[in-house]
Amino acid sequence: MADSGSDFQVKSHIPFFFYDVIGRMMPGAYLIIGVMLCYRPFFHWEQFVSFLNDTKALSMSGGLATVVVGAGLLFFAFVSSFFGFLLAALSYVAIEKWFWHSCPLNQSGLVKFIGIENVDSLNARFKEKFGSEPTKDSLNRSSFLCAYYIWRTDNTLGEMQGRFDADLLATQSFVLVSAILIVTVLIEIYFLGISGYFEAWLAVLILISLASGLAFNYHRKKRVYGRFGLFLAISDAPSAKK
Repeated sequence: MADSGSDFQVKSHIPFFFYDVIGRMMPGAYLIIGVMLCYRPFFHWEQFVSFLNDTKALSMSGGLATVVVGAGLLFFAFVSSFFGFLLAALSYVAIEKWFWHSCPLNQSGLVKFIGIENVDSLNARFKEKFGSEPTKDSLNRSSFLCAYYIWRTDNTLGEMQGRFDADLLATQSFVLVSAILIVTVLIEIYFLGISGYFEAWLAVLILISLASGLAFNYHRKKRVYGRFGLFLAISDAPSAKK
Protein backbone atom coordinates (compact mmCIF):
# COMPACT_ATOMS: atom_id res chain seq x y z
CA MET A 1 0.00 0.00 0.00
CA ALA A 2 2.87 2.37 0.79
CA ASP A 3 4.38 1.84 -2.66
CA SER A 4 1.09 2.53 -4.42
CA GLY A 5 0.60 5.73 -2.40
CA SER A 6 4.11 6.90 -3.24
CA ASP A 7 3.52 6.10 -6.91
CA PHE A 8 0.32 8.13 -6.86
CA GLN A 9 2.13 11.11 -5.35
CA VAL A 10 4.79 10.98 -8.07
CA LYS A 11 2.17 10.76 -10.81
CA SER A 12 0.17 13.60 -9.33
CA HIS A 13 3.19 15.88 -9.70
CA ILE A 14 3.76 15.07 -13.38
CA PRO A 15 1.22 17.59 -14.79
CA PHE A 16 2.67 20.31 -12.57
CA PHE A 17 6.14 19.43 -13.89
CA PHE A 18 4.81 19.73 -17.44
CA TYR A 19 3.30 23.13 -16.73
CA ASP A 20 6.34 24.50 -14.89
CA VAL A 21 9.05 23.28 -17.28
CA ILE A 22 7.33 23.10 -20.67
CA GLY A 23 4.53 25.62 -20.31
CA ARG A 24 6.26 28.37 -18.34
CA MET A 25 10.03 27.92 -17.96
CA MET A 26 10.84 27.31 -21.63
CA PRO A 27 8.96 30.40 -22.97
CA GLY A 28 10.46 32.52 -20.21
CA ALA A 29 13.97 31.31 -21.05
CA TYR A 30 13.30 31.98 -24.74
CA LEU A 31 12.32 35.57 -23.91
CA ILE A 32 15.41 36.19 -21.76
CA ILE A 33 17.88 34.64 -24.20
CA GLY A 34 16.14 36.30 -27.15
CA VAL A 35 16.43 39.76 -25.59
CA MET A 36 20.10 39.12 -24.81
CA LEU A 37 20.74 38.13 -28.42
CA CYS A 38 18.90 41.23 -29.65
CA TYR A 39 21.38 43.39 -27.75
CA ARG A 40 24.44 41.21 -28.36
CA PRO A 41 26.11 43.73 -30.76
CA PHE A 42 26.16 46.25 -27.90
CA PHE A 43 27.75 43.82 -25.41
CA HIS A 44 31.40 44.51 -24.58
CA TRP A 45 33.17 41.25 -23.75
CA GLU A 46 36.32 43.04 -22.64
CA GLN A 47 34.45 44.90 -19.92
CA PHE A 48 32.76 41.67 -18.82
CA VAL A 49 36.09 39.83 -18.51
CA SER A 50 37.54 42.80 -16.64
CA PHE A 51 34.59 42.66 -14.23
CA LEU A 52 35.22 38.94 -13.60
CA ASN A 53 38.90 39.65 -12.91
CA ASP A 54 38.04 42.45 -10.49
CA THR A 55 35.66 40.19 -8.55
CA LYS A 56 38.18 37.26 -8.53
CA ALA A 57 35.56 35.11 -10.25
CA LEU A 58 38.09 33.51 -12.59
CA SER A 59 40.27 32.35 -9.70
CA MET A 60 37.56 30.50 -7.73
CA SER A 61 38.05 26.88 -6.71
CA GLY A 62 36.17 24.13 -8.52
CA GLY A 63 33.76 23.52 -5.64
CA LEU A 64 32.93 27.18 -5.21
CA ALA A 65 32.52 27.62 -8.96
CA THR A 66 30.08 24.69 -9.01
CA VAL A 67 28.02 26.28 -6.23
CA VAL A 68 27.99 29.65 -7.99
CA VAL A 69 27.03 28.13 -11.34
CA GLY A 70 24.32 26.02 -9.69
CA ALA A 71 22.90 29.05 -7.90
CA GLY A 72 22.98 30.99 -11.17
CA LEU A 73 21.05 28.25 -12.95
CA LEU A 74 18.45 28.12 -10.18
CA PHE A 75 18.07 31.89 -10.36
CA PHE A 76 17.72 31.71 -14.16
CA ALA A 77 15.06 28.99 -13.79
CA PHE A 78 13.17 31.12 -11.26
CA VAL A 79 13.26 34.23 -13.46
CA SER A 80 12.27 32.17 -16.52
CA SER A 81 9.29 30.73 -14.64
CA PHE A 82 8.24 34.21 -13.51
CA PHE A 83 8.32 35.60 -17.05
CA GLY A 84 6.65 32.43 -18.32
CA PHE A 85 3.82 32.93 -15.83
CA LEU A 86 3.25 36.46 -17.14
CA LEU A 87 3.52 35.30 -20.75
CA ALA A 88 0.86 32.64 -20.15
CA ALA A 89 -1.76 35.26 -19.30
CA LEU A 90 -0.70 37.68 -22.03
CA SER A 91 -0.52 35.00 -24.71
CA TYR A 92 -3.99 33.75 -23.78
CA VAL A 93 -5.46 37.21 -24.40
CA ALA A 94 -3.34 38.11 -27.44
CA ILE A 95 -3.00 34.74 -29.18
CA GLU A 96 -5.46 32.07 -28.05
CA LYS A 97 -8.57 34.27 -27.81
CA TRP A 98 -7.79 35.79 -31.21
CA PHE A 99 -7.50 32.33 -32.74
CA TRP A 100 -10.82 31.29 -31.23
CA HIS A 101 -12.52 34.27 -32.87
CA SER A 102 -10.76 33.97 -36.24
CA CYS A 103 -10.36 30.17 -36.53
CA PRO A 104 -12.96 28.51 -34.27
CA LEU A 105 -12.88 24.75 -33.84
CA ASN A 106 -16.02 22.90 -34.90
CA GLN A 107 -17.57 19.45 -34.94
CA SER A 108 -16.53 18.73 -38.53
CA GLY A 109 -12.91 19.28 -37.51
CA LEU A 110 -13.50 17.01 -34.52
CA VAL A 111 -14.76 14.22 -36.80
CA LYS A 112 -11.68 14.48 -39.01
CA PHE A 113 -9.19 14.76 -36.15
CA ILE A 114 -10.25 11.71 -34.14
CA GLY A 115 -11.32 9.66 -37.18
CA ILE A 116 -15.00 9.00 -36.55
CA GLU A 117 -17.87 9.07 -39.05
CA ASN A 118 -20.11 11.42 -37.06
CA VAL A 119 -20.61 12.86 -33.60
CA ASP A 120 -23.92 11.14 -32.80
CA SER A 121 -22.43 8.59 -30.40
CA LEU A 122 -20.23 11.23 -28.79
CA ASN A 123 -23.16 13.62 -28.32
CA ALA A 124 -25.30 10.85 -26.82
CA ARG A 125 -22.63 9.92 -24.27
CA PHE A 126 -21.95 13.56 -23.47
CA LYS A 127 -25.65 14.24 -22.90
CA GLU A 128 -25.98 11.18 -20.66
CA LYS A 129 -23.05 12.24 -18.49
CA PHE A 130 -23.58 15.99 -18.38
CA GLY A 131 -27.24 16.57 -19.28
CA SER A 132 -26.82 18.35 -22.62
CA GLU A 133 -24.99 17.98 -25.91
CA PRO A 134 -21.89 20.07 -26.72
CA THR A 135 -22.89 22.95 -28.96
CA LYS A 136 -21.08 23.79 -32.18
CA ASP A 137 -19.89 27.13 -30.79
CA SER A 138 -18.65 25.93 -27.39
CA LEU A 139 -16.39 22.95 -28.06
CA ASN A 140 -13.57 24.44 -26.03
CA ARG A 141 -15.77 25.04 -22.98
CA SER A 142 -17.45 21.67 -23.32
CA SER A 143 -14.08 19.93 -23.57
CA PHE A 144 -13.32 20.91 -19.97
CA LEU A 145 -16.16 18.66 -18.82
CA CYS A 146 -14.54 15.83 -20.77
CA ALA A 147 -11.23 16.64 -19.10
CA TYR A 148 -12.72 16.49 -15.59
CA TYR A 149 -14.48 13.23 -16.39
CA ILE A 150 -11.23 11.71 -17.70
CA TRP A 151 -9.27 12.83 -14.64
CA ARG A 152 -11.89 11.27 -12.37
CA THR A 153 -12.00 8.02 -14.34
CA ASP A 154 -8.36 7.39 -15.24
CA ASN A 155 -5.38 9.17 -13.67
CA THR A 156 -2.96 8.16 -16.41
CA LEU A 157 -5.13 9.60 -19.15
CA GLY A 158 -5.55 12.71 -17.04
CA GLU A 159 -1.77 13.11 -16.97
CA MET A 160 -1.74 12.93 -20.77
CA GLN A 161 -4.08 15.91 -20.82
CA GLY A 162 -1.68 17.80 -18.59
CA ARG A 163 0.98 17.39 -21.25
CA PHE A 164 -1.48 18.55 -23.95
CA ASP A 165 -2.27 21.69 -21.98
CA ALA A 166 1.39 22.43 -21.29
CA ASP A 167 2.34 22.02 -24.96
CA LEU A 168 -0.41 24.44 -25.98
CA LEU A 169 0.63 26.94 -23.33
CA ALA A 170 4.25 26.78 -24.47
CA THR A 171 3.52 27.20 -28.17
CA GLN A 172 1.15 30.15 -27.71
CA SER A 173 3.75 31.84 -25.49
CA PHE A 174 6.43 31.14 -28.11
CA VAL A 175 4.28 32.88 -30.73
CA LEU A 176 3.97 35.96 -28.50
CA VAL A 177 7.68 36.05 -27.60
CA SER A 178 8.68 35.68 -31.26
CA ALA A 179 6.44 38.62 -32.17
CA ILE A 180 7.98 40.74 -29.38
CA LEU A 181 11.53 39.91 -30.47
CA ILE A 182 10.78 40.55 -34.16
CA VAL A 183 9.39 44.00 -33.31
CA THR A 184 12.48 44.67 -31.16
CA VAL A 185 14.86 43.79 -34.00
CA LEU A 186 12.86 45.86 -36.52
CA ILE A 187 13.07 48.89 -34.19
CA GLU A 188 16.83 48.39 -33.89
CA ILE A 189 17.17 48.14 -37.67
CA TYR A 190 15.08 51.30 -38.11
CA PHE A 191 17.28 53.36 -35.78
CA LEU A 192 20.68 51.71 -36.29
CA GLY A 193 20.50 50.38 -39.81
CA ILE A 194 20.65 46.89 -41.21
CA SER A 195 23.60 44.59 -40.55
CA GLY A 196 24.51 40.97 -41.20
CA TYR A 197 23.84 40.03 -37.59
CA PHE A 198 20.38 41.62 -37.53
CA GLU A 199 19.50 40.03 -40.87
CA ALA A 200 20.44 36.53 -39.63
CA TRP A 201 18.72 36.96 -36.25
CA LEU A 202 15.57 38.34 -37.88
CA ALA A 203 15.45 35.38 -40.28
CA VAL A 204 15.79 32.96 -37.34
CA LEU A 205 13.02 34.73 -35.42
CA ILE A 206 10.66 34.66 -38.40
CA LEU A 207 11.34 30.93 -38.84
CA ILE A 208 10.67 30.28 -35.13
CA SER A 209 7.52 32.39 -35.31
CA LEU A 210 6.13 30.45 -38.28
CA ALA A 211 6.97 27.10 -36.68
CA SER A 212 5.45 28.19 -33.37
CA GLY A 213 2.27 29.33 -35.11
CA LEU A 214 1.86 26.00 -36.89
CA ALA A 215 2.60 24.12 -33.66
CA PHE A 216 0.09 26.24 -31.75
CA ASN A 217 -2.64 25.59 -34.31
CA TYR A 218 -1.99 21.84 -34.02
CA HIS A 219 -1.80 21.75 -30.22
CA ARG A 220 -5.03 23.72 -29.78
CA LYS A 221 -6.76 21.08 -31.89
CA LYS A 222 -5.06 18.24 -30.04
CA ARG A 223 -6.07 19.60 -26.65
CA VAL A 224 -9.76 20.15 -27.47
CA TYR A 225 -10.34 17.31 -29.89
CA GLY A 226 -8.14 14.98 -27.86
CA ARG A 227 -10.31 15.50 -24.78
CA PHE A 228 -13.40 14.43 -26.71
CA GLY A 229 -11.51 11.47 -28.17
CA LEU A 230 -10.38 10.27 -24.74
CA PHE A 231 -13.87 10.79 -23.37
CA LEU A 232 -15.31 8.73 -26.21
CA ALA A 233 -12.73 5.99 -25.61
CA ILE A 234 -13.38 5.53 -21.87
CA SER A 235 -17.12 6.24 -21.60
CA ASP A 236 -19.75 3.57 -22.11
CA ALA A 237 -22.34 3.90 -24.83
CA PRO A 238 -25.84 4.66 -23.46
CA SER A 239 -27.24 1.47 -24.93
CA ALA A 240 -24.74 -0.62 -23.00
CA LYS A 241 -26.28 0.48 -19.71
CA LYS A 242 -29.80 -0.64 -20.44
